[in-house]
Amino acid sequence: MIIKNGSELFGITEQKTNDEGYPKLIPYIEKYLTLVPNVGDYTVEDRFKPIDRVNLHPSNECLMCMRRLYFEKSGKYDKQFINKHDTELQITFKIGHALHAMIQAWFADFNNYDGFPTLISNECKVIDKEHRIAGSIDSILKFPGFEKEVPIEIKTKTAPLFKSLSKPDTAHIMQVSMYLMLKNLPFGIALYISKDRPHKMKEFIIKPIDMGPTLRRWETVKAALDRGSVDGIGYECKFGDSTYKKCPCRAFCREEGGKIPAWILHQ
Repeated sequence: MIIKNGSELFGITEQKTNDEGYPKLIPYIEKYLTLVPNVGDYTVEDRFKPIDRVNLHPSNECLMCMRRLYFEKSGKYDKQFINKHDTELQITFKIGHALHAMIQAWFADFNNYDGFPTLISNECKVIDKEHRIAGSIDSILKFPGFEKEVPIEIKTKTAPLFKSLSKPDTAHIMQVSMYLMLKNLPFGIALYISKDRPHKMKEFIIKPIDMGPTLRRWETVKAALDRGSVDGIGYECKFGDSTYKKCPCRAFCREEGGKIPAWILHQ
């Protein structure tokens, strides 16, 4: 069904902006679901993705410890990683994948209705060979009345984390900012949805920040990988602190410099 300009239904798809003049995505979603209770079939991607040994990824590596990045990219330490197999966590990830696919299907169907944002692409690949950066933007929309395309990152949260969310996570700000830099775009949107009932949504405009420090960190890691040694990259956690206890490299990272006896690492 195409809703024509001037029809009764077209009135509820009028342009929506916030106080600063940026587009608001959630009102379009709410109006879409009023018009289209059932979007039809959509595919949930839940495939194993091997570690990319060549490129750095904005989605989860902007804030990662440089030593851990080195160990993950080198491939020499894979069997030494401490990986916790948590069934509940796996279910959480799969619910997140399903919600991503559902919302992306909504965006794709926006194109059938006048007055809604136009979907340019879902899972848009972003590659910078010079800096060895590779990523995938969840969705790119073009809003009515706005010249530039807008990258959208869809994020899911459990109810307690969603309730306390008053600004986008730092990691998500950096992820979107890296995409803005690579695509030369002025702003993006982080869309959060609660995994638990009621499935409320929040959205935040993300403007570019200086990604120079992150790029320099990544250059340090790439230089270490090229020479085949982690020497010279300092520790970013303290032995025994919460970051250390969660790190999958903790069984061998400090052994590299001979700082702590191996038997202590396994306590």
